[in-house]
Amino acid sequence: MLIFNKLSGDDLRQDVLVLQMLKIMDKMWIDSNLDLKIVAYKVLPTGMKEGFIEFVRASVIDKLQQNEGVSGALDRELLLKHLRNMGIDPKSQGLRYNPDNQIFNFVRSLAGFCVATCILGIGDRHPGNVMVKDNGIFFHIDYGHFLGNFKYKFGIKRERAPFLLTPDMAHVYSKKGLEEDFKNYCKKAFNILRKNASRLMNLFIIMSTAGINNIFIN
Repeated sequence: MLIFNKLSGDDLRQDVLVLQMLKIMDKMWIDSNLDLKIVAYKVLPTGMKEGFIEFVRASVIDKLQQNEGVSGALDRELLLKHLRNMGIDPKSQGLRYNPDNQIFNFVRSLAGFCVATCILGIGDRHPGNVMVKDNGIFFHIDYGHFLGNFKYKFGIKRERAPFLLTPDMAHVYSKKGLEEDFKNYCKKAFNILRKNASRLMNLFIIMSTAGINNIFIN
């Protein structure tokens, strides 16, 4: 059963477009035997600035940091400890998830979203806009800024990195000896999208007349 939350104030058509692009990218990767565990939740706009967003049971990384107190944002072990201590799988008669599977899911999905958000120029990336599911799958939410339209404060661009990869995220794959795997996932994912660049750009060109603020086609 799908559960939706009502949202007002944002143009959800933009979120729909980004999530559709994520689904297309995911299909390109899967067709090339690369499963990066992409989560593309459902969004239903009902007006210019209102609609419904699918509820996905997951933990917001910002909340995990807050639960650890002042040192939470500086704890490189935070995500790794969370992945190890995930909840109980109700279908496994009280047995915990396999922590290795959670970590592999995290590394794969982290690579997928690093590449996808970089290609799509997703902005406003911070711990409050990224989540991790009980099975370890990492994903982004809130796509109000994309195609390089980042936020500014006092005339200074707030985001300078092309994608979100914090020390606690990197610590997960480096601590488990999966750094080369992560890099290979990123390389493969990028090269697959590069081969399909014309298709992806044409989809944005088609949407350029939709009146979505962040799409500017010259």
